[in-house]
Amino acid sequence: MARKSFLFRFHLDSGEGPLSARVIGLKAAVARCGGLIDEEAAGFEDGPCLDLFVSARDPLEFWDDMDDALLWRPQIARSLVVTCEGREGWDDCRLLHHFDQDEPLGELDDECC
Repeated sequence: MARKSFLFRFHLDSGEGPLSARVIGLKAAVARCGGLIDEEAAGFEDGPCLDLFVSARDPLEFWDDMDDALLWRPQIARSLVVTCEGREGWDDCRLLHHFDQDEPLGELDDECC
């Protein structure tokens, strides 16, 4: 299975609790789940955001672990959008998590990884 890239877009003006604690918590969860932060960039989409580009050697296992980790960190999950590149790179990316629970989510499977 090939290494895949994930984009964690953390919306800075939403969510609860101190911003620095939420950012540190997200970075710690990524590291504990086996992800590697390749790039960090400031962005703007419906407000200021922090983009973390993360790679994982085993994307299915990484996302399974991260998804579980986010369940236990609602203060982070309520500020976060997560996508993963597909077979064609970012052209067929999958939306894996969105703070707006009405957004339809995709899934990671062997077909995209």
